[in-house]
Amino acid sequence: MSECIFEEIDQFVSPAEYERFLSWAVHQQSAGHIEELPSDEAQEGFTGTKRYKCVTTEEIWVLHVPDPGYFPGALKRENES
Repeated sequence: MSECIFEEIDQFVSPAEYERFLSWAVHQQSAGHIEELPSDEAQEGFTGTKRYKCVTTEEIWVLHVPDPGYFPGALKRENES
């Protein structure tokens, strides 16, 4: 069985780490390893989360966007498949 390229991130240690993750995710998306999914929140104008699907495992992962001073952000598996 294949594994997803994501690993859980409990929190981003800095805004720079979050930015590096976003850059890495764009490259993974371009390579066809992940797909960004539409988000109900994004459609309502709230951009606090992004959802990705691993192509190999079909797992859904949720990126919780950091809010400096309040929440460090995180990457978590949405549900077990």
